[in-house]
Amino acid sequence: NIENDIQQNINVANAQNRLQKTVIILLISGLILITLFAVFIYRQFVFKRNTNRIMVAQKEEITKKNLLLQQQSQAKDRLFSILAHDLNGSFTKILSLSDILTANAKNNDVAAMADTIHKSANSTYNLLENLLTWSQSRVGMIRYKTEPTNITSIIQQCVDELNEIRLAKNTNIRITNHNDIYGECDKDMMKIIIRNIVDNAIKYSHKDGEIIIESYQSPEGVTIAVTDHGVGMTRETLNQILLHERVQSVNGTMDEDGTGLGLLICKEFVSKHNGTIWAESEYGKGSRFSIKIPHKRHHEVA
Repeated sequence: NIENDIQQNINVANAQNRLQKTVIILLISGLILITLFAVFIYRQFVFKRNTNRIMVAQKEEITKKNLLLQQQSQAKDRLFSILAHDLNGSFTKILSLSDILTANAKNNDVAAMADTIHKSANSTYNLLENLLTWSQSRVGMIRYKTEPTNITSIIQQCVDELNEIRLAKNTNIRITNHNDIYGECDKDMMKIIIRNIVDNAIKYSHKDGEIIIESYQSPEGVTIAVTDHGVGMTRETLNQILLHERVQSVNGTMDEDGTGLGLLICKEFVSKHNGTIWAESEYGKGSRFSIKIPHKRHHEVA
């Protein structure tokens, strides 16, 4: 009995030791897991804090850059406004004074020089207008707003504005359709498109030549075609202008300056109307430039 009691005590003691060891192991394991979890949480906290700091710094940098871009945009707008206003006013004065000088000159040499000044100033003024228009369009300063527009009226306005350079070559401009044609378009852009096409037709026409302006309406849209019987273009030159958007500098038949920029502006503005522009030309025989502006649905116009 005594031996049995001793053995039982030994067994109990061993069991308690094993239990204590198990508890210690579990406690150590739990402590390790808690430590690892705490380290993980801390690392996540540090990572998130650093990420937030980086995001705040990036946000501040973006805000600074946006402010700088806004300031640069405002400066650019002011610059264009100054150029458009001051240079326009200066050239208008030069054109008016040279015109008066030509009309009142008693000496033929003086009259010839005044006429040269007038033509040069007029050519430079037209180039300036195209450059400003093209630049403003590229930087998004020209607003596109469609409204019901009398296309026939715009054609006549453009012809009237180009009357002076038309008379210099004794060019006859024949408008085949005098009936009112209306289309949904940006009035100012349409005027620039038609004016540039007709201006080019006069520029590359021979003296005493004829230009035909056709316009008609269809269920799909409004089509305008300008035909001249001037110098024409090779297919390669035509493709470079209309397909590859390359500026071709070719002087007119009376040595008028030509940069090709006007046609690029036409193409860009026609594209804003979801329209198409195309041309047929034969070197030495003339060219025919056509544009088509599609009708817009009511929800598109609104």
